[in-house]
Amino acid sequence: MFTNNTGAMDRMSIFYTGLIFLVVLTFFGLSVWGLFNKGRSVLVAGAGVVVLLGAALGVLHAWGEGRSIPWTVIYAVIAVIGLVATLRQVLPRKKQPAAKTEPSAADGN
Repeated sequence: MFTNNTGAMDRMSIFYTGLIFLVVLTFFGLSVWGLFNKGRSVLVAGAGVVVLLGAALGVLHAWGEGRSIPWTVIYAVIAVIGLVATLRQVLPRKKQPAAKTEPSAADGN
């Protein structure tokens, strides 16, 4: 499917592989951005859910198939990033108390 008669990858499979890589990188980037931004975004929450689910499958595969502790830990860290990014977008935040301002001398009071 991905190789021609000579065993080399054809152009369409390279295109799709690159496209999948860009989509995964974009979702992961949105999740990392969701850890630090102060606003809320449905797009970031959705990307966090996708990253969480994909990384959870990675954890199961890395541990179940090869008992690979390094890859299991890497996928677990990525899953936590997705979870925290999603929770930061969904959970309510504490309201900041309004800052009290002192009248300045330039106000004429």
